[in-house]
Amino acid sequence: MSRQTCGAAVLLLAMAGVALPVAAATTVDFNDPLRSSQWYLDRMNFGQAWGIIYDLNHRATVRSAVLDAGFDLSHVDLTGQTSPGYNITAGEDGVWVANNHGTATLGLLAAHSGNGAGITRAALSSDILPVQITERGDGSAFATDMVKAIKYAADHGARVINLSYTGANLLLLNEAARYAKRRGAVVFMSAGNDGELHENWRNWNWIVAVGSVDRDGGVSDFSSRGQFIDFVAPGSSILTTKPDDLYSSWSGTSFSSPLAASVASLMFMANPHLNAGQVIRILRATAVDLGAKGIDQDYGYGLIDAEAAVRAALATEGKWTGEKAAGSINWIVNDLSNYTGLQLTNSLLPSVGLIEDTSAVPEPGVLALLALGGAALLHHRRRR
Repeated sequence: MSRQTCGAAVLLLAMAGVALPVAAATTVDFNDPLRSSQWYLDRMNFGQAWGIIYDLNHRATVRSAVLDAGFDLSHVDLTGQTSPGYNITAGEDGVWVANNHGTATLGLLAAHSGNGAGITRAALSSDILPVQITERGDGSAFATDMVKAIKYAADHGARVINLSYTGANLLLLNEAARYAKRRGAVVFMSAGNDGELHENWRNWNWIVAVGSVDRDGGVSDFSSRGQFIDFVAPGSSILTTKPDDLYSSWSGTSFSSPLAASVASLMFMANPHLNAGQVIRILRATAVDLGAKGIDQDYGYGLIDAEAAVRAALATEGKWTGEKAAGSINWIVNDLSNYTGLQLTNSLLPSVGLIEDTSAVPEPGVLALLALGGAALLHHRRRR
């Protein structure tokens, strides 16, 4: 059977709910002291997915971009793990901490694994591009700055782009994601944290909207729901990095999204020839269905399974040639009137993560409980 035929068979069987007879994966783990508190990595079978990657004779280098409210790149678990980054709002190289949220989302993709300190990252790729999209202390960012950042990341070689903000329902951002797709990238976004059912929010083709589940696999109380949801991933009590060499536990779809993005990064490491559409189709075919059969408004296509997705990626003939198709972004959007609260093209959108009381975290200590309000977090003075 050819690789292409095998890949098609794997996807068809998976979509039909047929269990695939596959060899047991070697589980890879790391010695980071907080690894035992990262329940979410086990829930998504990352250890088995890492084992598949490590068993490969060759694995590709994959650039993943994290778009957020600035980053502490000097953190002990992030030092040397990323490029210097780019600040979209200032139009210059280099990033700084406007809000703690960015360092938290970055840690899930970029933290050192196996360095004997802190946490283990979900993605294995060390080619991480941090892009700062706001300088506001509350972490909110304008939709147009998000579009610029998506374009910047896609133009600078990112194959995976994570945006942990509200706005997955905006056509403007889907236009940017469509541009990224033509450049070979997949855009992941958090679903939102209002806990509401949004029946009129459309499921766009190129934004991968990720909702949150808890330890038991139930939809997190805060997770937004609706037909716009593509997948779910853990988002309750997620331990990750915090500025100043600290760690904290967060809840929010802001953390479900980078975990989903990490799986796409592993898929590209296994098979860099996949295009964006193939990655999305494989994720759909291999997700664990937790709700009604097929897609539903609570779980989308289901919980992303890192091991199954990487296996299917290896078995699929890629369609991306490395050529970046021409495209443009439609900056003028006229059909946002149905999206309550987000009517304006240049809406100011909040990040969607809430830091929790972390007194139970064994190191580095007890962190303060921050106030509610979308993500009203500590304001750090700008550092040049």
